[in-house]
Amino acid sequence: MKIGLTTYSLAHKKTQDILEGLIKKNKYSITLFEMPFKNLNKRNPIINHRPEMFSGKEAKELSDYYDIDLVKFDDKNRILIEKQDYILIGGAQLIPENLILRNKIINCHCGLTPLVRGLDSLKWAIYFNEPLGNTLHFIDSSIDDGEIIYQKKLVFSLDDNLENIIQKMYQEEIDILINFEDHLNNPIDFNLARTDPNRRMPQKLEKQVLNNFEKYKTKFTSDYFLHETVYIDEGVTVGRGSKIWHWCHLSTGSKIGENCSFGQN
Repeated sequence: MKIGLTTYSLAHKKTQDILEGLIKKNKYSITLFEMPFKNLNKRNPIINHRPEMFSGKEAKELSDYYDIDLVKFDDKNRILIEKQDYILIGGAQLIPENLILRNKIINCHCGLTPLVRGLDSLKWAIYFNEPLGNTLHFIDSSIDDGEIIYQKKLVFSLDDNLENIIQKMYQEEIDILINFEDHLNNPIDFNLARTDPNRRMPQKLEKQVLNNFEKYKTKFTSDYFLHETVYIDEGVTVGRGSKIWHWCHLSTGSKIGENCSFGQN
């Protein structure tokens, strides 16, 4: 299978982490597609929603080290782009509309779409009191609203601080992209409500996220186990040590005690 991976010319941790995982599978013919990096307005967020990205090997170094092709992601290389079975998003900003190929380019968004879309999704999910998770989806001309391939809610506990949760979200994002083929064959779509995409979160709202974080954790803690296919309505309580298995639906007002186990069979 021919797989493209987008990157920037400069060092980029996410690209490197995905590439290393794909190469370990020893089953793909990989091409790196270089995209331009534009310095946007300098921001000083209170909460960094992912680890530092600009570290490690530059694109040319990765190409030489792994002996794989590095080409520009542009119209001149359209034929090569079209020849890829799939293209995974590593480093990328906006993709030109003429190069958005249907059911070809795959992104992992750090939010559960279409409920949480746009920028700073991890922070907005906490702010709006919505579950955290990642969504693997095809790219189209919309903002994080392409066809969903796979979704996974983040599992965390009361002992996790915000830094731990940010790291877990990032690692799951990488793992989902590396294992994209499994998810294509076993899709999961939570069929969530659609909301408008978000912009960058201002500092005053970031402070509210920090102030409300412990309360948020109490609502979404994983001192119990939820299978990724479980759907929970608002106003559900699950006791410590309980396990809720495949495709269960917990309705509003349900109260599950400690050390319980629920399943379809």
